[in-house]
Amino acid sequence: MIQGIEWIIVAAIIVILLLWGPSKLPKIARSFGEAKKEFEKAMKEAEEVKQEGRQFVTEAKEAAVQPIKSL
Repeated sequence: MIQGIEWIIVAAIIVILLLWGPSKLPKIARSFGEAKKEFEKAMKEAEEVKQEGRQFVTEAKEAAVQPIKSL
């Protein structure tokens, strides 16, 4: 038996079919796939920038602490 979220998915598919028709579905699916790929690429780049920032802060902190430790 279909329950909860499954009904929403089925209803969304029916609405999409009624609005755009089956001939446009491959184009829509391709667009969603490309958008997902771009989103994942942007997330990966953001994670890399975050890691670089953390590394910079760690190195700056260590560089600032070294002269103090030598006193």
